[in-house]
Formats: sequence, C-alpha cells, structure tokens
Amino acid sequence: YPLLMSPHYSKLLSSVSLVSLNETELARLTGGMKTDTKGQCIDAAKLLLEKGCKEILVTLGKDGAILISPKGQIEQEVLEVDKEKIVDTTGAGDCFRGAFAVARAEGKDDKAALRFAAAAASLCIQVKGAQPSMPTREAILDVAGLKASSI
Repeated sequence: YPLLMSPHYSKLLSSVSLVSLNETELARLTGGMKTDTKGQCIDAAKLLLEKGCKEILVTLGKDGAILISPKGQIEQEVLEVDKEKIVDTTGAGDCFRGAFAVARAEGKDDKAALRFAAAAASLCIQVKGAQPSMPTREAILDVAGLKASSI
C-alpha cells in the first residue's frame, strides 16, 4: 500500500472528521484491499482508522451501511421497498450521505442519523433521475417512523 505509507496521506486522513465511501472507493483508498463482503469492508475501514481517520461511513448498496469508529461499529440495514417500486438507484448513495450529514449537523445520534439516511435513500430509489429523486424532510420522517422533533 504505497499511498497508505505516505506521511502526507496519514496527515490528510487525520484532519478529516468523517470519510464516507462506497465499497469500490474504500478498496481504492486502501490500496486495493478486498471489499466484497461486509467483514472485508470493516477490515479495510479499520486500516483507515489506524491511519488517522476518526470515523468511516461505508455505504453498501442493497446491504445497507456501516459507521465505523474507534468506539465500534453501527450497521444500518436498508429500509425495504417493494421491487416493483424501485425505479432508479442513481443518486441513492449521495442521498444517503446528504441525509446523514443533515442529521449529524442537527446533533442527532449515530443510530438516528443512519435511520434518517436509510429512509431518504429508500425514497430516492422510487423516483427516476438523481436530482428529482431527492426526498423532502417530511417524506423521510414519515418513512423513518420519526417525529419532526426527533430529527
């Protein structure tokens, strides 16, 4: 892992509070580590923790997401959507990350932020096109089963 051995790389990683990647991006960032399974993704993310990352959010498509930090890991399953309602998965990861960031910025705990993000992504895949598929806060709260005051 030549890039991982660079002191500049570790300095860069330690200056970022959260790195959010999908499996492919995680493999590239870790110099080609295997990321085909959830366990492999966790191992790769732990390498990034060793290199200075504070937290890593790995999106796993239909397998959900994992938030990994020195405190441990939290897994978020996808919120089920009937297959016939799935129109376009373009932008689902971006939607997930954006919703997670909103919830975090509002001071929500990790589990609530992950649930909010999963709800947003579940709505996103039911609309064609990346931009038109971004859901409203009200729709996300409804799908997540959360009250406006809780997120």
